[in-house]
Amino acid sequence: MPKVSVLIPLYKTNDAVLRETIESVLGQTYRDFELLLLDDSPPGARKQAVVEEYKDERIRYEVNEQNLGISGSRNKLMEIARGEYFAVLDHDDVMLPTRLEKQVAYMDEHPDVGVLSSYVEWMSNHGINRQPTDHHSISLRLMTSCCVMHTAAMLRRRVIEETGAQYEQRWSPAEDYALWLFLISRTRFHALPEVLTRYRYHENNTSKLQKKEMDTCTAGLLALAETQNPLLYKEYIYSVPHIILVRLFGFIPLIKAVGRRRFDTMRWVVWLFNFIPILIIKKRLRNQP
Repeated sequence: MPKVSVLIPLYKTNDAVLRETIESVLGQTYRDFELLLLDDSPPGARKQAVVEEYKDERIRYEVNEQNLGISGSRNKLMEIARGEYFAVLDHDDVMLPTRLEKQVAYMDEHPDVGVLSSYVEWMSNHGINRQPTDHHSISLRLMTSCCVMHTAAMLRRRVIEETGAQYEQRWSPAEDYALWLFLISRTRFHALPEVLTRYRYHENNTSKLQKKEMDTCTAGLLALAETQNPLLYKEYIYSVPHIILVRLFGFIPLIKAVGRRRFDTMRWVVWLFNFIPILIIKKRLRNQP
């Protein structure tokens, strides 16, 4: 059995982009893996011809006879995978050559970690998403945003099976955020502080095409995060500063307000040019969590 299953759902994927994605997986320095490609495209848009260009026995190509959607396809990929670890990759993103090698090494050395991610580079502008790396910081940040990059994640099969974790269609297209909120109290998270995956941000990204649905689901998940993790959410409220920044001409820091919660009081410090304190505001809060 392969040590790693690389899971890629396909849906009307651009041929050239798909080739780049497949080649990034086949070019990994770590070799003990299977590459699962599950095509959820309608007839006439499927990618069998592209996949068959690669004569590699590690590739498994499957087709959904009926459209399952992204959550159903991701669940099916986990069901048919044989590896000890599941390496997630979106159909238009790219793995750096050492991603699997470094993630497998970390997971082998840390059996308590069930979800491992890394920094991600945006292909469009080479910007880097530097997410929190330790479990506690990730847990706190998840109370307010999806800080674990899904396309860079590796999941431990045993954790998925023992917890019954799955992607839920009702939270699509934010199904990854819902999965992290389910798992955060059931396993440990970590992120490697280096870029191991490159993310392709473009006009056809789900996050752009389904922005309204994404915003609605995220709002619901934020409420769910507070309900399911009340102590963690309260710690986030008390420990994480709230920051408001006003920039002059879009880039010169003019006014910065930093607010911190302490018991039933919110204290704001307002800074001019980011270093001169000019105002302190204290507000007593009532009936707040």
